[in-house]
Amino acid sequence: MEVNTRGRLTLYHRPRLPNAPHTRSEDLALRSASRFSGAYAPTERILLVAFGQLREIVYLSALAPALRASHPLAEITVWCTDANADIASLLPDVDRVEAATPFWRSCGASGRGGMIGFVRRVREMRRHGFDAAIVADRSGFSAMAARAVGIRRLVGYHGSHSSRWLSAGVLTERELPGVRDAARLLPLLGSVPLSATYRLETDPLAGRRARYRTLLGARPVALHPFAPERRDRVALTQWVHVAIELARRGYEPLWVGGARELDAVHRAVGSAAWKYVDRLGEGRPVDMAAALSIAHLFVGHDGAPLHIAAAFGVPVVGVYSPGDPVRSMPQGTAPSRMLVRSGPGEVTVEDLLACIDTLPVTPPLAIVR
Repeated sequence: MEVNTRGRLTLYHRPRLPNAPHTRSEDLALRSASRFSGAYAPTERILLVAFGQLREIVYLSALAPALRASHPLAEITVWCTDANADIASLLPDVDRVEAATPFWRSCGASGRGGMIGFVRRVREMRRHGFDAAIVADRSGFSAMAARAVGIRRLVGYHGSHSSRWLSAGVLTERELPGVRDAARLLPLLGSVPLSATYRLETDPLAGRRARYRTLLGARPVALHPFAPERRDRVALTQWVHVAIELARRGYEPLWVGGARELDAVHRAVGSAAWKYVDRLGEGRPVDMAAALSIAHLFVGHDGAPLHIAAAFGVPVVGVYSPGDPVRSMPQGTAPSRMLVRSGPGEVTVEDLLACIDTLPVTPPLAIVR
């Protein structure tokens, strides 16, 4: 794996060989060798554009394998924000990740990019000679940027600002889970959806996972008490009671969220043994992902951490108060439960523990009563 950073452009490149093995270490070794032997020449270059939320990057993990199955010799690239590049590098069947800070939206610590800088990145992207693209987010600016790269075969979601740039598209189906809705774009490029679940790879996280197993103990349980909207958040005191009960059962709470969000948890009355994801590694999304990948259970509000945990096969309890349980339900392969209420005041500690107790977690959570 090769990661280069140049200004606001991050490049992740993974050469691909036809019929290569699916184990990550052997796969990377063969593809790296192919760069120098000239054995690999892509027949097509496909771009996946996702400048939206981090959860949309996770949804792409269901698209890339389907594209690989129908375009086995293609080079598949993801173009996303700098803030989401770490997670994009965990997508299966993706060869390259290009990242930049768009000028039309704020991207966390990266802020909002400048117009001139982004135009320069577009010019660099034109050199790759992409043949087709899927615009996975619904921004008209994203579709316009993909068109500016010189891609004529461009598919995505129809909207008031995006339709003029697309060569083919579909209308968003809000009544479908996010992965199934995104999969509707695949037939526009001649691909058939293979799965309605998302998945992230753990091989690139091997070093972090080994370190965090020592730091987090044998039975970490990830808790994410932060909904995107403050008015939808269950009171932190409720989450503290859940953490105390899980600790009493023999599990080790791991609090997940942004550094500013977790300040409130640091100040809460709790146990010195509790762990916090912002104090692991450098506090980057990849550190959070590594910690979530080894959790025995995830309990939290709907948000990017929930989908990352589910994509790693971690059992999930999602809290929607109210949220959008149809669109953003857990869509991984592990068991999951959803606690749906019309407001955060209707969610109790007993509700959360009842959902946890119905999950077939191994070893079982209810070891101590």
